[in-house]
Amino acid sequence: MSFPKIDSPCPLRFGALPEPGRDFCTRCERRVHNLDRMSASERRAFVAACEGPVCVAYTARRLGVAVAAAGLAAALQAAPARAGDLDTNGVPAPEAAAEEPAPCPITDEVIVMGSILDPADARWLDDPASDLPELPSAPATDREAFVPAPARAIRAS
Repeated sequence: MSFPKIDSPCPLRFGALPEPGRDFCTRCERRVHNLDRMSASERRAFVAACEGPVCVAYTARRLGVAVAAAGLAAALQAAPARAGDLDTNGVPAPEAAAEEPAPCPITDEVIVMGSILDPADARWLDDPASDLPELPSAPATDREAFVPAPARAIRAS
């Protein structure tokens, strides 16, 4: 799972990645390439073929530490309070058993978008969540952030 490091983060926060055919950003008027739809080797070949800055997007998955800690606390609360609450097989007695804690997600997905300024010198990350760029907090204001690419020639990036 190797992704290029974003050099210039997108100034907006989008709720979804661009899809094939709907990958033209109305904000910066450039094509945004969804790297999630490529294999690791396809991503490397794509970036190597770029001759100038290129806009990309991908999903980074990171451990949701606060969510995981909340799940651990719920599991500890569900444990029997004392040994007398266990039957002869070490199983919680029905009256002592607590409700099953709700499953909690252990990952947090972050959509990363922005430009790779010098594709020939791109830095590759095996774990992009370990080196996320400073993500802006401004929500996308465009009603439809990604539209079909115009028929006219567009910038390669």
